[in-house]
Amino acid sequence: MFIEFQLRKVSLMARRKKTPLSALAVRMKEDLVLSGKATKTVKVYLAAVRQLARYYNLSPAQLSEDQVRKYLVFLTEKKKWRPARCVPSSAV
Repeated sequence: MFIEFQLRKVSLMARRKKTPLSALAVRMKEDLVLSGKATKTVKVYLAAVRQLARYYNLSPAQLSEDQVRKYLVFLTEKKKWRPARCVPSSAV
């Protein structure tokens, strides 16, 4: 039981390791901060872009508008997310 707990703890710690931000992510973070977004909002937006990039296994800079749109459709249809949760309100 103790070993199981330690393994799970190590696994969670591994997921939390910080990887350096790409130049694009740094720019996005700076733009969000300059626009007055809260720290938590900035983290959520960056995480959403990371998920999008992971979905296509591409850099966000390489994604087309159509790919982003298809990803949002995937989230609403397959993951049952509400559109308001997929699209930041300020982006509309």
